Amino acid sequence: MCGLLHPQQGEVEVQGQKISALNGPALDRFRGEQFGIVFQQSHFIQSLSVMENLAIPHFLLGGKFPTSKAKELLGNLGIAHKAHAKPRALSVGEQQRASIARALIHQPSIVLADEPTSALDDASTAAVIGLLEDQCAEAGAALIVVTHDQRLKTRYSNRVELNPGTPQAS
Repeated sequence: MCGLLHPQQGEVEVQGQKISALNGPALDRFRGEQFGIVFQQSHFIQSLSVMENLAIPHFLLGGKFPTSKAKELLGNLGIAHKAHAKPRALSVGEQQRASIARALIHQPSIVLADEPTSALDDASTAAVIGLLEDQCAEAGAALIVVTHDQRLKTRYSNRVELNPGTPQAS
């Protein structure tokens, strides 16, 4: 959906831009500006602090890093005290919350979240999905969640479910 893979058929259009018409640096820039991605695995640069990892997209896009917004996001996610820690010093759940902060920091138009709550307890799940929903609503961004987490599946009525052995949704 964000151009990591090309569609076998059809088009993906975001903010009036057909993603398949972009390639190389133009696609990277567009993806960096328009999408926030929460991967199932955190994919941090281990030699940098959490805050430095959050700043990378702004650095690559040539923008000013919103330090106060980053601190606020980390605080809302309950990991402000880990801002200057290296990712390996965080638990899996803390890394997942830091990944969510990284996805939201630049206020993308679409947030793609792959299993954003899989390593979280019930209270953290409610807080994290609430923050994702609130931040997306504030930015006018669409939130797309891929999950096996029943706590999230029952939360949403507008969903597409794919069962093993059935054709994919069209």
